[in-house]
Amino acid sequence: MKLCYMLLGGCVMLLISISYAQEKENNSSIKRKIEELAKCEEFKKLEKDELIKIGPQAFPVIIELMEESQNIRLMGMLGIVLNEYKEKITENDRSKAILTVLIRLKSENAYIRLSAVSALGDIGRRENIQDVLLSYNDKDESVRVSVAEALNKLGDDKTAQEIEKILDKRNWGLKNDDIKKDYSVGSGYLAILTIKYRTIKAKIDKEQDGKIRESLIKEWLMIENKYEQILLENTSTHWLTGEFTTPSNEVAKRITARLLRKVLPDEIKLEADQKNKEIMEDMLKEAREYNDDIVSLLKETKKEQDKREHDKPKDSPDKSGKDDTDHSGDKSPGQDKPPDKK
Repeated sequence: MKLCYMLLGGCVMLLISISYAQEKENNSSIKRKIEELAKCEEFKKLEKDELIKIGPQAFPVIIELMEESQNIRLMGMLGIVLNEYKEKITENDRSKAILTVLIRLKSENAYIRLSAVSALGDIGRRENIQDVLLSYNDKDESVRVSVAEALNKLGDDKTAQEIEKILDKRNWGLKNDDIKKDYSVGSGYLAILTIKYRTIKAKIDKEQDGKIRESLIKEWLMIENKYEQILLENTSTHWLTGEFTTPSNEVAKRITARLLRKVLPDEIKLEADQKNKEIMEDMLKEAREYNDDIVSLLKETKKEQDKREHDKPKDSPDKSGKDDTDHSGDKSPGQDKPPDKK
């Protein structure tokens, strides 16, 4: 019996050793694959698909590699894997990744700071918003643009107010031309606008009352008009065109399309290149479609409201069949007829 137990114990230990060796080999294989992908000059759909194929186990391996290397591609990989396997990534691993990225915000290399801010937008939590906001004072413009895009993903109404305070402080005393040269200004105001859109859109989607929905849509249109004017005053057409062609999100694309609609007629005349004309015509089409969406939403809300009014139960007579209305002053049938002459 004792010999059986010893043999059984030996088998278990052997299986554990084999399993450990296989896991180690598997991790080494994953590590080699990620290192190869990180060396790619461009990270397009093919490389992204290859990374996703590895699975959620890629996440801790990327963190391990980040401790050994300053390769900025690794930070971008964290966001791709987390976005694909959010439910399978442990909170502990996510916290480790965030801490590793936060350290890089203090790097002397602007590209590393930019990538760190961008990664926080993908893997960060609400409590990291202040860390990202601090980078809005970075001396490098591209880092500040990345900050606006990250806050766009993480932020709420309070964040939008903080961004506006920072922009007002930075723009104070500057000439309009100098403000327009700084692309992070436009990106910041666009972040405010899209955060506010996301907040109001969530309320509209939840609201059942037609009148309140209509009020919320009108509120959004007022906010939109306000910030569109700010963007037109504080940005260049060149920034708008770039933001439209490489949008951080669909809302950004629609808003910049609307803005371009206001400034493009003159620009189209200046453009000799047919390709640019086609791009701008597509922008105009996008803007018209966005306007149509808003108008349709208002019409749909009005229809719902009218239907609710129509379907409201009307006051019905008493179930006993008696009518409680006072008819004492009513005339009986035939009362208006003159009396018969006798």
